[in-house]
Amino acid sequence: MNTKKTEVPTEEKLVCSGCVGEEFLKGRIRKDGEVGVCSYCGNRRKAISIEALADEFAGAFERHYYRT
Repeated sequence: MNTKKTEVPTEEKLVCSGCVGEEFLKGRIRKDGEVGVCSYCGNRRKAISIEALADEFAGAFERHYYRT
């Protein structure tokens, strides 16, 4: 029997509001996410793709930080 877990490409992985500790992002996922199976906890609830989550971080850095 093959017990090796099949790796899901990053852009297809989902993260749910329950797996995010930061309150702003958690609320954003609850508001804008779509019901899906989280790639981390396996629960079915509102979630967004890892790619969308990374875009949120990138946007926050662009708005709040600058190169010195």
